[in-house]
Amino acid sequence: MNRDIKSFLGLKDNEWREPDGSIPDILSFGDYSSIPTKSGAYIIVATDGTKFIYPRGRSSVIYIGKAKSLKRRLTNHYKNSRGMSTMSLAQRLELWHYQRYQYIKEFGGSLHWYTTRGTQTPEKLEHDLLAYFYDKYYSLPVGNGAFPKFH
Repeated sequence: MNRDIKSFLGLKDNEWREPDGSIPDILSFGDYSSIPTKSGAYIIVATDGTKFIYPRGRSSVIYIGKAKSLKRRLTNHYKNSRGMSTMSLAQRLELWHYQRYQYIKEFGGSLHWYTTRGTQTPEKLEHDLLAYFYDKYYSLPVGNGAFPKFH
């Protein structure tokens, strides 16, 4: 498993499975044909090494989300992130409610996704990822609504 993903969740080797897939850079990746249409959850991590400050530590995680169709949702993230990257700062500031894309524009973003298995729902999978994150950092990721400082 990607060491960053495991460490941000505070997991031991036997507590979580490998991501089913990854994209190293949302902004430069354009071929989403390999992403499954299955449901699942995903994690977006800053690619430039930035670690955001939380009440109990630092993490490079920007956002944790869920999708009924990973392909459709992750393609949507790509389009919104690319659109944000072409805007001026003044234009971007008007879109404050899209903070996850602001973070991706500033710090880059890699995607790591997990498909649901058996009777697991995307909501439950996302909940588990957010719960691991919250238990470790006492906060949600910056793109999920928390507004921590960063260095």
